[in-house]
Amino acid sequence: MALPAGGVGEIVDVTVASRSRSGRVWRLDVATTTGDVEIPAYAIRQVLRRAGNPGAILRSNLFKLDVRRDPATRRALAVIASGAGSGHGVGLCQTGSLGMARAGANAESILAHYYAGIQIRRLY
Repeated sequence: MALPAGGVGEIVDVTVASRSRSGRVWRLDVATTTGDVEIPAYAIRQVLRRAGNPGAILRSNLFKLDVRRDPATRRALAVIASGAGSGHGVGLCQTGSLGMARAGANAESILAHYYAGIQIRRLY
C-alpha cells in the first residue's frame, strides 16, 4: 500500500471504491490532507480497527461504511464500519478460531465449534 510522501495527515473522506460479487469491500479509497490512499481487500481488515480494541482486526470485509462529520465544518470525525457479517460467509472464521486458539482451545475443539457434528479421525 502506497502512503502519501508527507504521511497520512488527516482523513478527509473514505469511500468504498468497489465490492466483490458477494458484497464484500474489495477496495477503499481514503482521501487525506496529504494525498490519497487505496486500500486493497487483503489489507482492509487490518487497517480498520475495532473501537475499544485497536489490537483486534475487523471481523469481515462485509460492512457498510459511514463517515461522521462535524455539522459546522464537515470535517471528518470518525469512520464507522457497520458489520453485515463475519469472515468469508461460509465455514471456519479465521478471527474467531485465532481467538479460541489464543484462549487455549486445541485444533479439534475449534473444528468442532465451527463444524458441529463432525467426527475427527486419522485417515493415514
